[in-house]
Amino acid sequence: MFEIDYSKRHLDSSKANMKILIVEDESLIAMQYQVMLQTAGYQDVLICNSGEEAVILSETFQPDVIFMDYLLKGSMTGLEAGVAIRNTRQVPIFFITAFADSISPDKKLALQDVFFLDKPVNKSKLIEMIQNL
Repeated sequence: MFEIDYSKRHLDSSKANMKILIVEDESLIAMQYQVMLQTAGYQDVLICNSGEEAVILSETFQPDVIFMDYLLKGSMTGLEAGVAIRNTRQVPIFFITAFADSISPDKKLALQDVFFLDKPVNKSKLIEMIQNL
């Protein structure tokens, strides 16, 4: 007898409904993350390139998860944007950086429940982070 695995269909449905914000000032890298997520089934993936825009989009787009470059160009760093976002919304934030080991513990404690991913980020690591939420 043929059985349908409804749990998998539910997982795919939840992926389709999840909103993901990518905050990255390097457009090629941002598009690479977007493609990785979309090919894994996450369709509502938005990109912005500044901390200021991330703060605004966190209110209007209301993402379920944020992937943010730690060192953004412009007047607001990723950490500052994360603090501003967390003042209004509790959303998981994954900081992506090549310098995770050099970030002081004080700065890491500025935000609770944040995660750090080392660059370069591969697709399996990106997806694993979301699935572990």
